[in-house]
Amino acid sequence: MPKTAGQKLGSLLLPLYLLAVLAGMATGAAVGAVLSAISAVQRAMDPDLAATWGPGGVGLIPILVGVPVGAGMALAPATGAVAGLFVQAWNSPFPSVRSQARAAAWGAGLASVLLTCGALFMDGANVPAIIAAGAAYALVSFYLASAITSRLLRYRESRDATG
Repeated sequence: MPKTAGQKLGSLLLPLYLLAVLAGMATGAAVGAVLSAISAVQRAMDPDLAATWGPGGVGLIPILVGVPVGAGMALAPATGAVAGLFVQAWNSPFPSVRSQARAAAWGAGLASVLLTCGALFMDGANVPAIIAAGAAYALVSFYLASAITSRLLRYRESRDATG
């Protein structure tokens, strides 16, 4: 497996954050779409509830809200991924792409867990719901960070090889 110099991580910061924010926006829109679908089913099952939402119900609002919320929520795992990359580069100066992707994934997952733990201290929080949402958030962050970092490193590696 080819090695990528850990000292060149500074050049990954901006692309990694941009890709993480784009992935967060897409994930936020997807979650908003699921919430819109669930509310449409609830409106169909309970017409009295639909009357309280007004004509047309909530429609695209969850999707439109999900995009900026997803972008903001992506910053914590992206920072964790960067921290994981730097810690791993400190321990091993020439890690493989797979090793760096794994370090970024663990960093993103741990940052997501820390954010979830912070949400547990909110007053009036529904603990089981926050734990379930936090577990999904950490899992999605873990896999997205691994995929984004791996793709980014392989792209940079191929660009360096041809240039």
